[in-house]
Amino acid sequence: MALAQTFQYIDEEHSRRLTKMIMRLFEHWGLTYEEQSQLLGMSTRTNTSISNYKKGNRSIRFNRDNYDRVRYLLSIHKSLSTMFPHNKKLAYAWPKTPNKRFNGQTPVELIANDGFIGLVNVHNYLEHYMSH
Repeated sequence: MALAQTFQYIDEEHSRRLTKMIMRLFEHWGLTYEEQSQLLGMSTRTNTSISNYKKGNRSIRFNRDNYDRVRYLLSIHKSLSTMFPHNKKLAYAWPKTPNKRFNGQTPVELIANDGFIGLVNVHNYLEHYMSH
């Protein structure tokens, strides 16, 4: 998936749909509120925002950073769905499964520890894996 795209203002409807999609994905992946916050590049000190996003009370206010993060996360999901088309359970478990390529860390741990660079590394690993 080509992710080179110019950031533009995200209208409320697009923001609402992206928020709903990413919250649903996080639920499938079985992420804690803290992990969700880390993947979105938000403070882990508050669960209020994540709770409001999950309930649909509020949408993510997108800036370039969190928009790029959501795009990468959705791309990772797409790659996993392609890799495991007949096993959603495996595709959903992969982000929290230790991986030798990441020195035994789970992809979620790598992203939490390395931030945006970790997210890019997980994405690139899957893209490379799928192209071979």
